[in-house]
Amino acid sequence: VFVFSFFVNLLMLTVPMYMMQVFDRVLSSRSVDTLYILTGVAIFCLAIFGILDWIRSKLLVHVSSWIDDSLGRHVLSTSVRAAALQSETSSTQGLRDLTQVRNFAAGATIFHFFDAPWVPLYLMVIYMVHPLMGMLAIIGALILFAIALANDWVTRKPLNEANGRAIQQMNMAEATVRNAEVVEAMGMLGNLVKRWDTENRDIMTIQEVASRRAGTLSAFTKFFRFLVQMGILGVGVYLSLRQEVTPGAMIAGSIILGRALAPVEQMIGSWRSFVGARESYDRLNK
Repeated sequence: VFVFSFFVNLLMLTVPMYMMQVFDRVLSSRSVDTLYILTGVAIFCLAIFGILDWIRSKLLVHVSSWIDDSLGRHVLSTSVRAAALQSETSSTQGLRDLTQVRNFAAGATIFHFFDAPWVPLYLMVIYMVHPLMGMLAIIGALILFAIALANDWVTRKPLNEANGRAIQQMNMAEATVRNAEVVEAMGMLGNLVKRWDTENRDIMTIQEVASRRAGTLSAFTKFFRFLVQMGILGVGVYLSLRQEVTPGAMIAGSIILGRALAPVEQMIGSWRSFVGARESYDRLNK
């Protein structure tokens, strides 16, 4: 999947390269034949892109099914044994963790993490268009990566705490339902519900703290990405006026930068699901 991601990201350069060639070659030469050839090559590249992206999705779906086939029975039997030895342990938590890992492996979120390593490819192309545009793009990308690391740093502790307490709360709820007759006979239901509600409010408070922090960073990321895109377009216009780059290269550079920064922004937006999958993976290992 990682190898396929390289070619998928390489072929994503088709549209900006096509626009650059149309602006710089077709409009200046007024050659319809050149337009036909460029369009044919672009359509072929986009078709290959679509096929590779489809294969990449199929591979991840296959991986998620393989995870379930390989671990499902083992996780269930191990969970039941753990529950028999320790009554507080949930016999279904392992299966929930397996489901979360499997869904993450087959979902759209994981593609952002496969696409992010190829950001330097786009930055290199922008640098080849003009070093000044390349340096601006590199600085913008580094700042966004720093925001992604900061997002992990400020949300990891509250999310870990909230998830851990949520599992304990779910275990208590399952134990209450499992022993419903005893709970009703001893008149414990009201107190148990009150205890569950208090714990749930605490968990929601912790999750709100993490969500507010992540939301703040996500909003700043969007603002900053648009700011960098606008900046590189402005620099491109300046360089075009000085006849150091062509108008086509200026527009292509702006589009490529948007594509380069998109995976980082999407990673920050979907960080919570990544953290949940990572914790589920750790619990499955244990």
